[in-house]
Amino acid sequence: MEKFLELINKLRIFLEGEEISGEKVLRVERDFIASSFASEEHTTSIVLHTGSVCYEVVAFVLICLAEIIFDEASAEDIISDLPEQSIVTYKNKRWIYCGKSHEFEEVKYVLKSDVNGTMYLPESRLCEVVPYNGESTSLNGKGMGKSKAKRISFLREVLEYKDSDISPTVEQSVIVYMDNRKLDYFLNNIRIEVNDKSYDLLDLVTVSYFTESIEVKKRGNANNNEPMIKVTSSISKMRELVKNKGGNKVFGALVLDEKAYIKYGLDLEEIMYRKRMPFSLIVSKIKINDWIVAQLNSENKINLLPFTNEILKAINPSLENENSLISKKLFCEVKSAENGNCRPVYIKSGPLKWRDYQKVKTDIAFIINNCYEDPAAIQFARWSYSILKVYENAIFTMEEYEQLQQKYQSSNVINGVMLEANEYMKTIPMFPVTVQKKAEQVLDYVIDIHEKLYANNPKREEYRGMLRDLVDSKLLVVVPSMKYKPYVERFYPKKMETLRNRYSVVTESKASTEEIYTYSDVIYLSIMNYTKYNPFDMAFLVEANILINETQAYLFRKLHKEFLAFKKLLNDSAAKSLDLKTVYEEQIANEEKMIEVADGENELQNEESLDYEINDSLMRLFVQNERFVSAKEYGENDDAEERFQEAYRFGQFATGENIIFTRGYTAYVIDKEKGSVIEKNVDDLKEGEQLIFTVNDDRTKDIVDELLNGVAEMDSEIMAAYSLVHGWKRNCRMYKSLNGLTYNDITKKLRLVGLKTQPQVIRGWIDAQSHIVGPKNEDAFVYLKKVFGDTCFNEESEAYALATKRIRSVRTRILKMIEKVVISEELNQKNEIQLFEGMQDKIKEITIVKQLERIEDIEPFKIPGYRANKPVEG
Repeated sequence: MEKFLELINKLRIFLEGEEISGEKVLRVERDFIASSFASEEHTTSIVLHTGSVCYEVVAFVLICLAEIIFDEASAEDIISDLPEQSIVTYKNKRWIYCGKSHEFEEVKYVLKSDVNGTMYLPESRLCEVVPYNGESTSLNGKGMGKSKAKRISFLREVLEYKDSDISPTVEQSVIVYMDNRKLDYFLNNIRIEVNDKSYDLLDLVTVSYFTESIEVKKRGNANNNEPMIKVTSSISKMRELVKNKGGNKVFGALVLDEKAYIKYGLDLEEIMYRKRMPFSLIVSKIKINDWIVAQLNSENKINLLPFTNEILKAINPSLENENSLISKKLFCEVKSAENGNCRPVYIKSGPLKWRDYQKVKTDIAFIINNCYEDPAAIQFARWSYSILKVYENAIFTMEEYEQLQQKYQSSNVINGVMLEANEYMKTIPMFPVTVQKKAEQVLDYVIDIHEKLYANNPKREEYRGMLRDLVDSKLLVVVPSMKYKPYVERFYPKKMETLRNRYSVVTESKASTEEIYTYSDVIYLSIMNYTKYNPFDMAFLVEANILINETQAYLFRKLHKEFLAFKKLLNDSAAKSLDLKTVYEEQIANEEKMIEVADGENELQNEESLDYEINDSLMRLFVQNERFVSAKEYGENDDAEERFQEAYRFGQFATGENIIFTRGYTAYVIDKEKGSVIEKNVDDLKEGEQLIFTVNDDRTKDIVDELLNGVAEMDSEIMAAYSLVHGWKRNCRMYKSLNGLTYNDITKKLRLVGLKTQPQVIRGWIDAQSHIVGPKNEDAFVYLKKVFGDTCFNEESEAYALATKRIRSVRTRILKMIEKVVISEELNQKNEIQLFEGMQDKIKEITIVKQLERIEDIEPFKIPGYRANKPVEG
């Protein structure tokens, strides 16, 4: 332990070439993590930080160093346990280990090579004899290259270990949960210095990334020994690696991804509290989470370092390295978090009152629950509920809303309120008698609020006043969906013109990924989707203002109390070594004085359940309607097996549209971290991701095929290849349908003729919805022709292979074009690719980007292709 503490006190950590280790918050984190190794019993530690990657870098570096220093293996033990005639490496060459020799005054260890003769080594040199687990059996240095490993020299020169105390390999491993992209970033950009000697991480440790089925070795493990750092982003693989009893001892577990405990709480508990490991550590961005609360309230002993504003003020960090851009960003982030809070801006004179609002939502829920068989009544309930949300979030008058309606029609805004209301006046008398009275009351309320907000909206005036007060500010406005963006941007053009590019309008999911500390002012239009994006998570990072009508006063108070209780739990549970002197109880009292509303928790619970009931019912009704329409159409079509697919996931976009996903569908998704467009299987789609569709989606679901059609029309060679590829896939689908085959049946037939594959692979090759062009190997076409016959494949196998390769290449180029055109608009990146003639304008014309706000599995059913995998109005 003394060696470790001595080392980290001299340690300098560099990220992207800039030193970060001098910053005070990171030194506090460093000392906290180091203390985790002091106990002889298992220690579980949690660091909740302000968001910078620097915290994760410090943790990863310390774990790598601890992995080396706390290794208890000895050179003699490792070599003695090695069977004679084993291959080892020494001085960048392979040798045969032949055991001990007693011919000399001291025991020597014998290495033999038919190329280099015999070598007799004293025990002090065993640290350089490394067991070899590679595939080569030749006793020379070919293919090995010169080893760049510096672990031994690091232990010799930095920690002053004697050679006899150094083991040639490390007999323990740390299991790390993080994704491969972040791992590569760390390995390529982290450097450490000790005593003016510089090291990359892969100089000191061996690292592998594990998927469910394969190990991807990072460079620097020429001997193919078990890696010291094992990284995965699969919780099941992490559990498997932790429990592995046949390899290295598991020294500890490190989690560098908050999704792990949010998604896999119980599985993670099993791993983190495993007594056989000396330590487990979670390093995550601070936010309210029930799993964290449960851990702190449990009987398990946990060391906690939460960077709340109270703790940050107690640390009183200063900028230590003014020449480091990364340190400057970290310092700004910490200073922003010191003042973190959510401040309510009450709209006390607004027309939206709690009791009336709650009653109307109760009536809407009643209509939904009693009108499953009446589409018109359900549509009215859906419409009226969406209008209530408009009223709640509106920072415009209804007059302005209607005046700007036509101007921003292309922005997918909601239809005019009174136009729809007048139509519903005519149709409500045709609703079921049980709900007519309720529907009339709902409509009266919608019209009444419309009239009161027509010429004046108090929230609008409050918002304008807040904008007028901004001076040299960078403003972030958080909206329910991007259809509010033109209103936020255009209502006050003169003010926004003075701000120039110093403001952004984003949804809650996007705000959660922003570098929030870069904004001096943050404004929420209301409390929105708080069950997924709690605005009080921002209160740990920045001071945010939330515009609140009376209808949300109880909700704000509830969320605020939960925030204060969570923060108090963190501060009370914080490591005692921080020696905090907080007046927290007084602070709670002062903050609660800000909330001047009466108790209403019971009513609030009723409203929350109403919101859930309405939203869930609308989702179920949409799926139910799609299921009914599809079943009816399925029974009326002779070619249903060919035209229908299996629906199994429901999605909803931020702009309100719904989508039914089919099994095997591949979406085009914007990867904002990489600045690219990627293809992603529907199984892997997550909330918050942005998907690309074609505007003319009734004609085609695949934007690349849409563009490929245009390219093929201008190039006869591409057209010939395109026709050949589509021809064999279409013929195979017809053959499958006519013969009543399943993909399992086809797989069995292919195995009989010599091609071993899986049903999902065959589906990917021939399914109409798949983006996979076809097999990459020409031999696969030989086997396909044997199974499907000359009627499906009337050309030589080589022709199909060449055509598939050509179309795959063109599709890749088109995907890159989409990436540059769409990303350049979405991410403000420069367009750096030469497009096909006219292609750029075509892409802009037919593409539309939708943000996925909800996705979940549903009971599978058959759906026609034209109704699936595209946004549909609710």
